[in-house]
Amino acid sequence: MSIIDITKIIELKQVLNDKFDIQLHVHDTCGGQYFSVDNLEPSAKDFIENYFMERNYRVIFDKEIEFHLEDMRLC
Repeated sequence: MSIIDITKIIELKQVLNDKFDIQLHVHDTCGGQYFSVDNLEPSAKDFIENYFMERNYRVIFDKEIEFHLEDMRLC
């Protein structure tokens, strides 16, 4: 599980809100973070996956609306 910088989180929160009208929630855990979104539609899910892929992260959806990241540079 990877941890990303808060500035990237703020940027993504704004884009998701503006483009898809959904809220991104960040959850800090011991040794990592995970994310959840409200009302995730397929186009928003694709956007999230592509957004992080361009930044060398793989998105792993644990549940339909929850996901965490893996740094592809470490794989």
